[in-house]
Amino acid sequence: MNNSGSNISHLDNIKNDGYDVFILLLTFLCGFVMGLLTKYMKEIKKNAVRIKEACANFDLICTSDCKMVFCVRTDIKMNKGKICSQCCHACLAVYEKIVKRNSKLKERENGKGTLTYFDLWKKTGQKKIVLKISVIRVEEECFLHWAMLKGHFFIVLIFPFLHFSPHPNPTKFNPQSLDEMYEIERKAKKENLITSIIIDAVRITCRTLYLYVTVSEYFLFIHFFFSVPPSPQGRTQIEPNTETVIAIEPVPDEVVNKITGQLKLL
Repeated sequence: MNNSGSNISHLDNIKNDGYDVFILLLTFLCGFVMGLLTKYMKEIKKNAVRIKEACANFDLICTSDCKMVFCVRTDIKMNKGKICSQCCHACLAVYEKIVKRNSKLKERENGKGTLTYFDLWKKTGQKKIVLKISVIRVEEECFLHWAMLKGHFFIVLIFPFLHFSPHPNPTKFNPQSLDEMYEIERKAKKENLITSIIIDAVRITCRTLYLYVTVSEYFLFIHFFFSVPPSPQGRTQIEPNTETVIAIEPVPDEVVNKITGQLKLL
């Protein structure tokens, strides 16, 4: 009788131990599953936020085009070729800044990257708009006021077509256009947009290196020019260190119009 009782208690202990192991495994499995669900729920939440932002950006982009804007100073009297070259400089400067910024974003997101306005702009025709920063000069403003006071309405009507000779130092003569250019830059930076202001005709001091070589008791002077002085047809068209153009990175019309909506087409 004692042997049978001990066997029964031994079986009960085995059953209890097996039940405990089962409970332990079940608890471990439930914890593992809950951990996976928590991890995946966080990923799903992040993806949902990204999808929501992407959809919002996509809706904004679908309702308007992306464009790169160039604002040109007209008071310094650049000709058409000069304006084209300055806009090209501004476009390349902004392009390089955008590429550098996007590469950093891709590195931050482990090479995935997100679709930006710049990517969509490249795939949708690369629209570029040139605007003019036109501030009436002092003598033009005085002439216009005189015509209005005298009642010469015909002169007022043809005023936009009249030609005034350029001032020898337009940057100092009319600082209002320069102030407006930097105001545009300030507004663009407030919207976290990339800009680039082109400063043309930077004056570089021309240095000469003299190399003395003895050849049959004669000195041969070889001149090495590290920089070339400005040519009369190019860099002397405007004053040195003159701000000419500001470019703003490609963004939807609604965004850039807040900054340059008051300017007219060139």
